[in-house]
Amino acid sequence: MPLNLSKVHSDTTIASQLPKTVELGKKIREGKYCAYHWVKDFPDLTARIALPTRHKRYPLGFTVPYPMRLYTSLKFGIRDIIEYEYQAFQALPWEFKDHVPTTIHLARTAAGQSVLCMNRLVNFDGTQSRYMNRYCETQIHNARFWDDIEYLVRVLRQRRTYLLSVFHSGTHVVVRKRSDAEWQPVITHALKLGRTMYRLQFYLASESVLRDKFERGYRRFVKRFRPEAATISYAACAAS
Repeated sequence: MPLNLSKVHSDTTIASQLPKTVELGKKIREGKYCAYHWVKDFPDLTARIALPTRHKRYPLGFTVPYPMRLYTSLKFGIRDIIEYEYQAFQALPWEFKDHVPTTIHLARTAAGQSVLCMNRLVNFDGTQSRYMNRYCETQIHNARFWDDIEYLVRVLRQRRTYLLSVFHSGTHVVVRKRSDAEWQPVITHALKLGRTMYRLQFYLASESVLRDKFERGYRRFVKRFRPEAATISYAACAAS
C-alpha cells in the first residue's frame, strides 16, 4: 500500500493548520536544485523551493546557467520538481511511515512557486538532527539504526520499488536520536523513485538493470557509513 501523507501521524501533524500560501523566512542553505528556508510564523517548519537557475558545469571548466524549469524538463521530463517530489513521497511504501518527517505539506508562495514544507527534525535532547554525511569521518556505530535501514531496503526490494539516490551520499537521510541507544533514519528526499527521473536513460527500462543500479548504490552507501562493529544486529545485542 502506498504512503498516504494525509494519514501519516494524523494525531500530531499540523499540515491541516497550514495555509495553501506560505511566506518564506530566512534562508538556511542552498543545494544544486533547491534552497531551504524557515517558514514565517511556523518556527518548527522548513520549506524547500526550487532555485530559479541550475548552473551546470561542463568539462574544460565552463558553466552554463539554465532556467530550472527548462533544465528539469529536458533532463527529467519534469517541470515542477517540488510537486514531483511530493508525489514521490506519496508513492513510498506504507512501511516508511515512521521514517519520513511527521509533516510533509505542499504549498505555494505568493508568487505561485511550489514549496515543500517539513517539520524540523530534532533529537531527544532538543538538539538538531544531522544528515548522515556529517558522520562520514566517524561512521555510524548504532546497530538499531542499521536494523532500520536494512528493514527499509528489504521493503523496497519486496515491493520492487527502487528508490535511487537516497541510500547513496548521506545527504538525503537524517539521523534522529530518539535516545542515546536508539537512532532512527529519516528520509527527507524522495526524488529519484524508480526510473522516472532517468527518462533519457532508456536502458533503465529493464527492471534488472534498475535493480542493479539500486544495489550498487546501496553497497557504496553501506561501505561508506557502516563500520564493521555495526553489522551485529540490535536484536542480537539485546538478546546477549
